[in-house]
Amino acid sequence: MTLHQLAAEPATLPTRTSWYLADLGEARGKQELFIRQSPQKLKVLREHALIESAVSSNRIEGVEVEQSRVGTLVFGGVDMIRHLLDQLRSEGKVRCLGRGRAARWERIEN
Repeated sequence: MTLHQLAAEPATLPTRTSWYLADLGEARGKQELFIRQSPQKLKVLREHALIESAVSSNRIEGVEVEQSRVGTLVFGGVDMIRHLLDQLRSEGKVRCLGRGRAARWERIEN
């Protein structure tokens, strides 16, 4: 509802909205400062989040993975998949459509 009010160019901005905008600006500044000052800590936190996400997803599917192997599976798996797709592409069995995260792979029928 607030976005509709802002789009309509209201004469005054509700006080609550201005507080939220100020809080968002402050949080953004702290985030940028943290990224610049502690990139290594941020990398470790990101990796930990990916591992915990993989553990939880597998647990939902009924698959239990040893905690010591999860990191290898998560981070090593991406490299293994990339290597396999590159190999299949060089053999003419698949082709890549798009780039980056939007990329899709298509099987080439012979």
